[in-house]
Amino acid sequence: MSQFRRGLGIAGQSWRTLRSHRSLAAFPILGGAMALVVVAPPALAGAYLADRGDTVPGALLGALAIYLVCFVSAFVGVGLAAAADAALRGGDASFGQGVRVAASRLAAISGWALINALLSIVLRALETRSELATIAAALVGGAWSVVSLLAIPAIALEDAGPIEAIKRSGSLFKQHWGGRVTGMAAIGFGVFAFVMLPALALVAIGVVILSDGGRAGIGAGAALVALGAVLFAAAAVLSNALRQIFAVALFRFTTSGEAIGGFDTADLEHAVRVKGRPAVA
Repeated sequence: MSQFRRGLGIAGQSWRTLRSHRSLAAFPILGGAMALVVVAPPALAGAYLADRGDTVPGALLGALAIYLVCFVSAFVGVGLAAAADAALRGGDASFGQGVRVAASRLAAISGWALINALLSIVLRALETRSELATIAAALVGGAWSVVSLLAIPAIALEDAGPIEAIKRSGSLFKQHWGGRVTGMAAIGFGVFAFVMLPALALVAIGVVILSDGGRAGIGAGAALVALGAVLFAAAAVLSNALRQIFAVALFRFTTSGEAIGGFDTADLEHAVRVKGRPAVA
């Protein structure tokens, strides 16, 4: 069985877990609501000031918005990881319990968000320098997304600090390389093929209808665009939830060798390989 087929098995089990515990999907929705309330004001104000020529205050508000995005993402991720761990272990995936766990990790979440925000600002600065710097930024960003995958579960499940979580995640991936590639790639492919692609098709059809200019088609075109946008947003919520469920299962497997929540041991063994050896025992 190919690595990608095993990845599809992992993605399928993540979906079954989410379908059985629908409260897990509430966390990405919470993140979207928090972003509108917390992130939008400084982001819009910063963009307005920068456009008006007030570069310094605009840049400061923009940096604050980036930090708040990272904070909201980490807060929601920690809550979701805690609830997903309970679900995978056969317990009750309580939204309230996940939020309480995230609230108890505010110091670690704040530090983690600061590290991510600083890295994001540096990478954006590099992207404006040259083509070589853009490539370097893409490589660093890709490596960081891999190394940091298990940091959120480490904060949620082991109460690790931000630096400790990075070291923990990096150490696990030095030993177990490959799980993120197959599992995450399959999740991304599945969500894109079955949800995002139809959503984009609906938006495209709606735009074509609207561009014709006929009054009779305006309502239908607008409805299709709106439906496509809602479906695309739902796909983002679904993708985030599935990725975090997989990250928790992967974290438990790499730390204890235990396949929890119905994940197949063989799939995880072949998805998480140890350098120099066939697989994790």
